[in-house]
Amino acid sequence: MATTMSAGGTTVTLPLGTKLMDSSGAALNGAAATLTLTSADNSRFLPAAAAALPSNRSMLAFIDLTATDGSKTVKTFSQPVAVALNLTGTGVSAGDAVALYSFDGTSWSGSPEGVVIVDTNQTAHFNMGHLSIWAALRPTSALFRSSAFLADMSNLTKSYIPPLFYTNLPAVNTTQAVAMDAKKSLTRLITVWSDFKTKYKTATEFSHYSAKFDEVDAKIAIAGQIVQTALASASIANDLVAAHEALEVIRQNLLDMDRGNGLDYPIDAIKEFHDGMEPFALAVKGKSATTLTDGDVATLKTMFTVVESTWNKVVVHQVNKDHFGMSVEAKAFIDTATVNQTNNLKALKAALFAAVPDKAVIAANGNNVKPLFLKLFFSFADFLKPFDADLVSADSAALEATSTTAKTAATAIEVESAKSAVAALELSFNKLKLHFATQPISIMGVLTWYTGQPATPAYFDKIGAAIAAAKSQLAVVQAYPADLTAANAQVQVYAVEMAKLKTRIGYQ
Repeated sequence: MATTMSAGGTTVTLPLGTKLMDSSGAALNGAAATLTLTSADNSRFLPAAAAALPSNRSMLAFIDLTATDGSKTVKTFSQPVAVALNLTGTGVSAGDAVALYSFDGTSWSGSPEGVVIVDTNQTAHFNMGHLSIWAALRPTSALFRSSAFLADMSNLTKSYIPPLFYTNLPAVNTTQAVAMDAKKSLTRLITVWSDFKTKYKTATEFSHYSAKFDEVDAKIAIAGQIVQTALASASIANDLVAAHEALEVIRQNLLDMDRGNGLDYPIDAIKEFHDGMEPFALAVKGKSATTLTDGDVATLKTMFTVVESTWNKVVVHQVNKDHFGMSVEAKAFIDTATVNQTNNLKALKAALFAAVPDKAVIAANGNNVKPLFLKLFFSFADFLKPFDADLVSADSAALEATSTTAKTAATAIEVESAKSAVAALELSFNKLKLHFATQPISIMGVLTWYTGQPATPAYFDKIGAAIAAAKSQLAVVQAYPADLTAANAQVQVYAVEMAKLKTRIGYQ
């Protein structure tokens, strides 16, 4: 049976078969193990050395689990230990996000061990991988806990990711159309950033980050100038990469401001994983079982430690879908993407550290790390908003096509009108679709907007097939008056699927 301990309304559960381990990772026999659990909701009960909490954060509750096996101190477990931390009476509500920090006896962790969502019983559930003091913290400032601020942060995230994508495509795929997409997505970012800056630059919480705001302004301007120049340049690819580099500085500035203000935002853990993952992805890029050398494997082993540790923080940063305006489907997509990367890294680790490294698995799974990251990262973005004009045009064409095909006794002239309307819808839809069909990295493919599971084609697949079906049905009409009901049903697929997509990504 599992072993469960309780204190102050908090419970700790050690799964059956859990082994106790010392600081070197050596298993202890456990025969003389003594476990002591302390839990409290007041920082005055913390040891003196731990009294100084990470800056701009206040404590909700902490847990201190200690264990000894005779004369030896237990530091880790062979498997995670489940913790249900009681937060009753601390002022939190169901759905609130709280950050978990650990204290190793000398200092608090520099970044959170995880971020968890409080449940309806005012409890934070998490897995503890090592023994130390674990505390649930949140930003001291009420501003960073407000729904309005979290919505603005979400909007900034949604707007920031698209220009990162459009300015970082392979040279073979960076066309004038892509440069224009980059410009449109940057225009959207400029609008959202300007609104964010107006609201918060002069706020007390951001007063010491004035230089960061100014640098973000400067980098956005630089990226915009580069993209504008690229539109008239014969070397678009290089120019857009320079814009991407400017945008990367913005990402780091936003991360610095979040961390400095005690704001432990889930997307920040994903950004940190990107920084840890990118060198590894570059080192394994294009390698195969036959081209991967023993030296490559040794290098990848060294780099994998950072990949694994930064990914583990992503896994334990729970996402509240309401903070991002996500649908249930979008949250499920994120959960699936997280599980897929976890499994990919698990198999990769086993192959890397096997007695005889499995180079085939190392190459395959190693080259899959970044694509799986992109699935997760892009799922936080709104790729529709920068292209509002084309979306409005397609929506308008769909309304016209719906109206002209909503006839059960259409004349020959009305059938021709319906054909023209459906053709116009196809033209508008294809124009909209091109913004997301850039190859070899397709947003529709990554997010399954277009290439879904074979048995369940996603939004753009369904719309394209439905428009084609409507055209085919209208093309064979020869008898009048004609019933266009079947074509109308196909045309309406556009509205149904586009509504689902807008809901999924929180489009406003």
